[in-house]
Amino acid sequence: MLLMETIAVLGLDALPYNLLKTYAEKGIAPNIFNQRNLDHSFKIRAIPPVTPASWPSIMSGVNPGKHGIFSFSGFDKLKRKVFYYNALHLMHPRITEMIAYEGGRALSVNPIMDYPIFPHKNLVIVSNMFFTPKPLSYPKNLHEKYFSTEVPLPKNTESYIKYLNGLEALLEEYLRDPPSLIWINLNFPDTMYHSNPDTLNNPEKVSTIWSRIDKLYKTLKQTVGNVVTVSDHGFSKYNMRISINDILVNHKLAIPTRAKKGYATHTAPDRFSVIKINPKIMNFLIRTGLKDYVLSPFVRKVVKPLYAKLRGKKLIFGSSYYIDLQNSKVLYPTLYSFGVYIMDENLSEKVVSIFKKYKGLSLVEHKTKIFSGEYLDRIPDIIIIPDYDKGYVVGPPDIVGSVYTKTIVYDHDLWGSMILDIENMELVDIDYLKSLDFVENTVVAPLIQCIMKYPLSVYIDDKELIEKVCSYKPEYKNYKGKFLVSKKLAIMKK
Repeated sequence: MLLMETIAVLGLDALPYNLLKTYAEKGIAPNIFNQRNLDHSFKIRAIPPVTPASWPSIMSGVNPGKHGIFSFSGFDKLKRKVFYYNALHLMHPRITEMIAYEGGRALSVNPIMDYPIFPHKNLVIVSNMFFTPKPLSYPKNLHEKYFSTEVPLPKNTESYIKYLNGLEALLEEYLRDPPSLIWINLNFPDTMYHSNPDTLNNPEKVSTIWSRIDKLYKTLKQTVGNVVTVSDHGFSKYNMRISINDILVNHKLAIPTRAKKGYATHTAPDRFSVIKINPKIMNFLIRTGLKDYVLSPFVRKVVKPLYAKLRGKKLIFGSSYYIDLQNSKVLYPTLYSFGVYIMDENLSEKVVSIFKKYKGLSLVEHKTKIFSGEYLDRIPDIIIIPDYDKGYVVGPPDIVGSVYTKTIVYDHDLWGSMILDIENMELVDIDYLKSLDFVENTVVAPLIQCIMKYPLSVYIDDKELIEKVCSYKPEYKNYKGKFLVSKKLAIMKK
């Protein structure tokens, strides 16, 4: 039997590949961002570039058509209603579960999706940062020993440091006898990029957090030896927003309405206040330039900070019009839909043809040309990805009265990153990986399993590539049966 390698994975949400060198030059987190690691860094592509879909792809080695989660929310075409994904929608095990099923021990901090969790005797789980409505852990109540009893949702330096203090204490205990795999996902720097976009190109503004994460990385490196740093997507600045629903309305494929029947009930969470603006007024503000050059800067610099200080909520603006989910032929129901749902399959070619005529869209294809698997029914029929590299981003599902809105938006892009800090580099063909422009996010888990010398899932997407870069012929196993049983047991115990 092959001697197993021990490995630690540090997941940094939204860390952009194109800024790794910049961060190294600025001296940010030098244990992570240094020349040796830059030489072993890789661009990974995430379609769609959104946390709930990309992390399961990264951690399982399969695309959303096989693992079943495409975004924060999906759309039930039969009920014509938006629903939110959770871990019960996950249909393929993550690498932490697969290692546990093989008899290895694993520590999983914030697995995505993170609620509910699926206990296993070989798997220690802490879930208390991303989307879970309450802190969870296995063994039960483990999180109470190191963290707050509430979901901390770190949003500033103080709360991040408090969370990292608990994480370091947890690791101090479990690194005394390191498990085979340690996988830690943090919502940093994503939440900081969203709340304070200046930190994207000026990471020194949150250097205290970066320093603590760098210390965490150093601890993992010194104790475990092998560390992989990975992110689920990138993050960029955009200057043009595209309204998918305005396109649908203009081509009489969607019907505008003021009612929100079928939309998720918590479209605006409690921490937000929403001000609705009539699309005719919004269109006037856009056409006259008042929105971009007068209203938006004043609202961004004065109104929103003052409102947040006085009310403790984030102020957002939206249209008072939506599309009619009950009667429209084609639907773009949520901000991160990354495509449209077609209620009449005969319209597919027409819809693709229409959207391909609009500038600012880099990918418009039927889902079967991009994804595979038995859960394709959960994915929008036509995948639509904006041309991020040229400054375009897709806007929310509101009807705003204009297809294009010139504005400043900070949001996700396709390009995440992977850094291999591995002691035995002979286990993988680094030179071949470096010769590729990018790899899909589904490469990460099987590549790590190759390094660890554990069997891979029979369902992985990138079998040909993995077998080319792995230094030995990998073994394959079907882990889905055990995973589905663990899900059923978790449901029965609720």
